Amino acid sequence: MKHTFWTILSVLLAAAMLLTIAACGKQEPAGSTDETTAAADNGGTTSPDNGEPTDAEQPSAEDEGLEATDGLTQEAFDAMTEDELREMFVKDMDNITPEEFIALAQTLRFSTIEDDDDSLMQLSSNAATKLLNPSAIRNKKPAPETYLPQLLASKYPQVRGYVMQDLYFSLSDENIQTIMDALKTETDPFVLYQACKFLAPKLAVQNADAKDFVFRMTESEYPKVRAQAAGLIGNRKAQGMPEYADKIIEMMKDESEVVREKACINAGDLNDDTVLDALVAILNDPAQSSLHDDCMRSLADMWLDNVYHDYANEKAYRATLDYLNKTPRSGNQPAFGTVSCLKSTAKDDQLAKWKEKATFFDENEFFAVLRDLVLDEAAGYNIRGDAINVIKSLCSAELFGSLRADLEKLDAGDIHNQWVMEAYEKAAQ
Repeated sequence: MKHTFWTILSVLLAAAMLLTIAACGKQEPAGSTDETTAAADNGGTTSPDNGEPTDAEQPSAEDEGLEATDGLTQEAFDAMTEDELREMFVKDMDNITPEEFIALAQTLRFSTIEDDDDSLMQLSSNAATKLLNPSAIRNKKPAPETYLPQLLASKYPQVRGYVMQDLYFSLSDENIQTIMDALKTETDPFVLYQACKFLAPKLAVQNADAKDFVFRMTESEYPKVRAQAAGLIGNRKAQGMPEYADKIIEMMKDESEVVREKACINAGDLNDDTVLDALVAILNDPAQSSLHDDCMRSLADMWLDNVYHDYANEKAYRATLDYLNKTPRSGNQPAFGTVSCLKSTAKDDQLAKWKEKATFFDENEFFAVLRDLVLDEAAGYNIRGDAINVIKSLCSAELFGSLRADLEKLDAGDIHNQWVMEAYEKAAQ
């Protein structure tokens, strides 16, 4: 391992010496192979004619930021292991100095920004991303104020985007402001995506600059950035704030499906009746069936509130039953995923407290609707199986047990009925 490291270091030193000699000798013509290679190693692109950036690739203001000085090339970096990278930049991993952390973070420039997924953006996995994994390095990093200004000024979006992960952890007001100030002029989609992804929901409501940033990002030209912003607009901390409700309704109609999905699935956190009406409108539109599961999750958040057990919205509960009662049923009505989200994950004591609050919840009424769905052979067999699990989680053992006799009356020769019975037997265990 050390032999490999010193070999790489020797190569870098030799390359530096050659560059010094070349600088003192004859000037290479612009656009030479060496110059083009150097530009590529620094993340630049040159035209084949004169070695200068093409008109479409002229450096932006952010490209003029803090540049790395480690001398590494992509090829040398790709050959390095985590241990070699650590040995090159850090003396003691349990006591990383600000200078060491800044230099190490700059190696993230060699990571590829992966943008192939419909909704995700992330850095490719390599020695730097592994070594700088927040969960592994969190308690080993220097104080944020010692590196934030420098890394936020980095010319590499991979580095600036990485820093945004600090927003997920507790930062001082001063450090938060440092990041928010940097975001006022940030234009790179990966950095903006990361900022929205890791910004604390509380900040998106209570910090004026953060709120302004989030609302600006809802208008971003990049759908993935808008989608992440939608997750901050649909925010429990924003309950009772009409500007958030109006914005999430607007985003539920976005031209991008990934934005509409994110808006619909987070809308319920606002627990707002105008938002509820917008969700119901989508559920009543068969042409938008691809959003039905997201809308039903939001309705469930409003009345069942599986995670926090704070909300108990009767109007959302009635809208849920109305959707499940729609006939004729088919493989796409109710839509896939619209029933499984109703399964309670609460502990018995939590569920009991919620039922005291949700006085509108009638166990027999709820069971009757779900039972009808389970026994309807026109509905999708997976949806029927989901309904069985929901009954088990929210209804009494007696009601759940009574379902067996009904299932045994169905045509046992039908493969879908067989699968539904198997789902019941599994839930009964």
